[in-house]
Amino acid sequence: MDFLSKLLKGDKSVQKAAKDFLNNLMADTPSQPAQKPAQQASIFSSKRQSGFSWGDVMPEEENQYNFNGSFMEYFEGIFRAEMPEYRVTRSMPGTSKCVVYTFFSGGSTVLVVELMSDACYAKKVRSECEKYRIPYLRFYYDHPGWWNTRAYVVHRLRNALGR
Repeated sequence: MDFLSKLLKGDKSVQKAAKDFLNNLMADTPSQPAQKPAQQASIFSSKRQSGFSWGDVMPEEENQYNFNGSFMEYFEGIFRAEMPEYRVTRSMPGTSKCVVYTFFSGGSTVLVVELMSDACYAKKVRSECEKYRIPYLRFYYDHPGWWNTRAYVVHRLRNALGR
């Protein structure tokens, strides 16, 4: 079973649509393995808008992998700079493989962001958010090819917060 089949749980029409979308998206991406990674990143990012956050080549845009610090420092810096009106708390529930950030406005929880290892399959936080109708985001901090570019993270945060 391929990745999309696993991801989309057997829905053939959704799988086909996703495959077609990805094939069309990648069709105009040049493949030039003889070039240095910096040159590839330049070509790759010039074909995509800022915020394109996955692929084989690291984008030039700031992302968690070219940031000079830990993944937690990277995300926390974005939270402080882009969402200063929210009080944000951090917890590490039961495992070092995930970090949970809770965004508050006034006394209300308005968003929960979970940073999680690709190897972690925990669903408790997501289920609790669903139960209480609290917006929830998950970012994997160690999934190969998922860069978590700044624009991508900010875009998802703003959408989740209705901004």
